[in-house]
Amino acid sequence: MNQNEVDVLGEIQEYLVVNLADELYAIPGIAVREVMRWQTPTSVPGAPAIMPGLISQRGVIFPVIDLRLMLGLTLTPSTRATRLVLVEHDVTRMALLVDNVVDLVPLTIKSITPPPAALEAQRVRLLAGVTILEGATLAVLNLGALVAALHETL
Repeated sequence: MNQNEVDVLGEIQEYLVVNLADELYAIPGIAVREVMRWQTPTSVPGAPAIMPGLISQRGVIFPVIDLRLMLGLTLTPSTRATRLVLVEHDVTRMALLVDNVVDLVPLTIKSITPPPAALEAQRVRLLAGVTILEGATLAVLNLGALVAALHETL
């Protein structure tokens, strides 16, 4: 079986690796539309803290979602490395606020295992699983669960 056949079978998928509060997370590459530099979003009165505001990119409005707050991580101030990852899952579009983007990597689906039971429930429900990337633990985000959690919160 050659590399293209493996890709077609879905055994290998691309993931965008991002850093959040010194932890590595993977976003399914198929959902990533664009990575952009940080820009201050337009605030929305009464919006929860996880949604610091809205941005417009090429005429499309994206709610900005602070992944650090969603995952219960420590907040850090924005820097030159801070990025907005524009994603689309089903019909939901959002700009995920991340500390920085690391790389786009191929992962073997079989290498992703269920998240450890010892993690906080808030994180576990948003993860598809975990794997090891270059000796570091990589948590794979479940965008469907993230969207569902957002609908509960917003």
